[in-house]
Amino acid sequence: MAVYKVHIKTGGDKTTYTTNATTLATVSYNQESDKWHVSAPRTKKQVSTKEEADDITRKSITAFFASLGLTPNFINE
Repeated sequence: MAVYKVHIKTGGDKTTYTTNATTLATVSYNQESDKWHVSAPRTKKQVSTKEEADDITRKSITAFFASLGLTPNFINE
């Protein structure tokens, strides 16, 4: 399986997951609902904690990449 770097950038209440200048997913805080919104491949959810949101996002990206025969290498920036 080919390995692709997935860059994780956090700024304020938003985290983006990108590869090759393409945004794969975002996690952002919604003050009105007091929830973290996850927008990732095949996944749209609102959860209570940032840790849960990040875990769901990583699992979603990993499953998406696996369907393409790829493996993600998550890199925090």
